[in-house]
Order: sequence, then structure tokens, then C-alpha cells
Amino acid sequence: MARRGVRWRPLWQRSWWLAALVALLAAGGAFLAKSKGPGWVLLGAAGALAAGKPLLDRIKEGAKTADERAGRIRSAARTGDERGGLQRVADLSDTEFGVHPAHTPFAYLPRDKESEVRDLLAERRPVLVVGHSMAGKTRMCAELARREFPGWPVFIPAPPEGLAKLAPDALPHEAVVWLNDLDRYLTVDGLRAEWLDRMVRDGNLIVATMRAREHEKFQPTKDVRPPQAEVLERFTIVRLKPDPDEQQRLAAQVQDPAMRAGVQRYGLAEYAGGGYLAVDRFETGESQHPLGAAMVRAAADWRRTGLDVVPEETLALLAPMYLPEKFRCDPGEDFQTALDWARELVDQTIRLLEPAAGGGYRVYDYTLDYLTRTAPAVPDRTWREAVAAMPAARVSAVRYRAYLAGQPHDPNVSGLIPMER
Repeated sequence: MARRGVRWRPLWQRSWWLAALVALLAAGGAFLAKSKGPGWVLLGAAGALAAGKPLLDRIKEGAKTADERAGRIRSAARTGDERGGLQRVADLSDTEFGVHPAHTPFAYLPRDKESEVRDLLAERRPVLVVGHSMAGKTRMCAELARREFPGWPVFIPAPPEGLAKLAPDALPHEAVVWLNDLDRYLTVDGLRAEWLDRMVRDGNLIVATMRAREHEKFQPTKDVRPPQAEVLERFTIVRLKPDPDEQQRLAAQVQDPAMRAGVQRYGLAEYAGGGYLAVDRFETGESQHPLGAAMVRAAADWRRTGLDVVPEETLALLAPMYLPEKFRCDPGEDFQTALDWARELVDQTIRLLEPAAGGGYRVYDYTLDYLTRTAPAVPDRTWREAVAAMPAARVSAVRYRAYLAGQPHDPNVSGLIPMER
């Protein structure tokens, strides 16, 4: 491993000197076949060729290993390059860091919590920034990383198991390890406390973010300690809470009066990211697109069970039971029309339902937080469908959420609990 980053040796099968060695051996063989020189010369050439063959085999085997290692890096890290190295912090865009596209473009305005995060990283302590959706967690950390560590390699594991693909023999070394939406790595065996410990010892800077509601779900209760608790305890928490004084300070730096008013009302990150647009669209849709709004509610509850992406066929199955009573017989729109409304891009920035890679839909984070604050308990039918679709690796996470929710009493789901006590 190189001094910084997960950087394997060059791909030997493409190196100039391997090709040169092959050519040299070939030329030597031709020379021996045609030569009529002195015996000692022929004997020396034959000896060199005999020694060169094992060397060539060893180099080829090393090349194969290097290729395999490089392939592991590219499959495990979103920031892996074509040679199995890592991109640098300064080379990544906001989107690559996971910053949500801005509805209203703003130059970055420093946040009050920056100094706390910076000091913790200087001490090489893993940092977890917790806050509500669109609190500005990821943007603040990305700006801080660019300013303080621009030349460092950055390792962004492909969720949920990118880090697990490298452990235990190829974890990053002296790199920025970026774990945006940390909960995505906690639903399977994607992150272990011992891996975090090793990465700290190897000089990595570990930066993570997490929505406050997700963080709360993984906290121990008086009866249950979730398996993810040990991992979370390795992090020092920095909470990015709504702060009226900071909000007014940031608003005062905005020149445009309309934008300044928006920042004062909603907060900088919420206004810039268009979170309020999502809420407005959903609330309008409840009367204009009741089936579409029901789909959004169903997708939100799907995530509340611990599963991220809801398949389209499951959405079609669950959405009707989320309709208000007056729309049950006739929602006034068909499934496709409702789905088109729910996944339509609003102001080129947000969608209430975001299409997921590989199919299915994921409810927009800000909408999820909004609905979680106001929604009733997840229906038993949704729990049953979630259990039926649940990968074996996610059993512990889903059963813990069921326990916290006081759900469910249905025998098809109650097998998820009790947990380890």
C-alpha cells in the first residue's frame, strides 16, 4: 500500500519494461537458434534465458494480482480511478461528495460548527455530523475538506458494502474516508468498529453525516442495544441544529432581498436546496394528485421500516391503502399519471420520488423527514410487505425498527423481535 490512499503497484501487464523483457527473451531464443558463436557465449545466453523465464512468470503473476487489486478498488470505491488509485479531495464536485443540487445558487457561507469539526479532524477523531435533512451537513463538510485537505486522496465506499469488499487486507491509508448518509452502511455488514479502529490507526480522516431521525433509530434503549451502536460510538457527534442567531447572520450576508427573506424564513440550506418546494408540492398534491401523494406516503413508510428503495410493483400494491377515504373509490387518476407526478423534476432540483439505480423509487429525504413528523404508525400491511422483501442481511436493522415502533403484532412480522437484550 502506498503512503496515501489505496494505491496498488502499476498494472504490470501494461508496463513498458515487461514488454521489453518479453521481447528480449524472444530475441535471445532466436539468437541461440541461429548463433554459431563460441560455446561460452551460447552457454551464458542459455543461462540468462533459463533465469529469465521464472522471472517473467513471477512478474506476470504479480501483474495479475495487481489487476485484481485495482479491480477491487474500482468496484468498492466511487472515487477509484482506472489504475486502482483514488481521486483527490480537490478534484471532486459537490455532487460527487453527495451535496444535493441547489434550487437557488449561493456562494458558500461558513457555518458556526466548522471549527469544531476541524479541531476533531486535527486530532484524527472520526466525526459524525448529525442534523435534519437539508441542514447543510454535507456541504459544510465538503467545503471544509477542500479547504483543509485538498491534496488528500478521498475514499467514498460504494454503499452499502464497498468498504467490506476491501477489508481486512486493503483498507485506506492516510486518506479522507467519506461516509455521507452513514445509515446506508449500517443496514448490512458494511461497516465494523474494528475497521474504523484500523483506519484511525492508519492515519485516515473519517467524516460521516447522518440525518437526525436515522441516528435516533440506532440509539440503545433501556431494553435493547442495536448491533450498530458499537460503530456509532466510535464517532464524535457534531450536531447541526437550527440556530436563529446563525440563521440571521447568514441571511444578513445575502444581497438579494427576496433570497434574504427566504433564508430568514426557512434557513440557508433549506432555502438553497429547495426543501420547502418539496413540502409545497406534496401538500398541493394531496388534493390535486391524491394517488400520487399516497405513493409518496407509501414510499416514506417503506423507508421507515428500514428498506431504502421500494419496487414499483410494491408501490402499486401499497399506495391505495394510503388514500383518504373520500378518494378510495375514485382517486381521479390512474397509476401511471400519479407516478409521473410524484417523480416529476421540480424546478430542475428535486423529485418527491427519486428513481433508483436498478429500478424502484426512493422518497426524497426532506419529504421523508416532513412526513415522519406528521404521519401515523406504519400500517401492518406495509410491515408485512417489507418483511417479505427484506434481504437476510438486513434482518437486524428492520426488526429493531419494528421493536422501536411497537410493531407489529402480526405473527408474520413478530418473528423479527425480540432482539438481543
